[in-house]
Amino acid sequence: MQQILFSLIVLFSVFSGADKSEENVLSLKSNNLKGRVKYTSQRTTPSILLDSDWNTIVDTSLIKYQSVHNKYFNKRGFVESYKDFDKDSTLITYTIFNYTESDKFKGFDEFNKDGEKKSTMRVVTNSGSSMVMECYSSKTNDLLYEQTMLFENGLCVKKDVNYIGLSMTQSSVFKLNKAGDIYKTISETGFDGESNKVILFVEFLEFDENGNWTKQIMYTKEDKGSCFVIEREIVYYQ
Repeated sequence: MQQILFSLIVLFSVFSGADKSEENVLSLKSNNLKGRVKYTSQRTTPSILLDSDWNTIVDTSLIKYQSVHNKYFNKRGFVESYKDFDKDSTLITYTIFNYTESDKFKGFDEFNKDGEKKSTMRVVTNSGSSMVMECYSSKTNDLLYEQTMLFENGLCVKKDVNYIGLSMTQSSVFKLNKAGDIYKTISETGFDGESNKVILFVEFLEFDENGNWTKQIMYTKEDKGSCFVIEREIVYYQ
């Protein structure tokens, strides 16, 4: 279950939403961030829930799944890049986002730790309520998967992914609280005619002076005791 949770957390952190406009743009607004954020650094740690007061300890048997996901924003508030690190702060992948001169989102390129391009994500259609993208292998130019996202008030509320040639699909529904943060995710993965449903819950524990969360716990009610503690450092432009 922890491996499934970790895979879902990674998926959710890559695309959390897009601005509600004629052409969606990944931005501070789409990430529900307040203030002039320069970058966020989000550390996810597998943990064990001890009590109803949300006290936890690190699950050392699963520490290999600890990771760090950084998002970088330009001064106009648009996402410039992502960097992903393992538990030892070793770079795993980094992602560069592409825009037109008028800030229309075109897609992104993902690179491995050696700087080799792994894949390219291209926007196919884009509107104020939905966005369809296709991901291509950089080595073969084969289509790897298709992704469709639906939006409400500038935030992603549903994401469907169809993996080409694998008979695999994934559908995720995001429930938002009044502040616009995801407090529950319902995800269903289909493979070879079988499906697996996971419901993730979030408990928000700490916020900074701008009202952005800095610590949360993600868990499932079925897997009692196991959880992920997610701590987020936020750096602002001066």
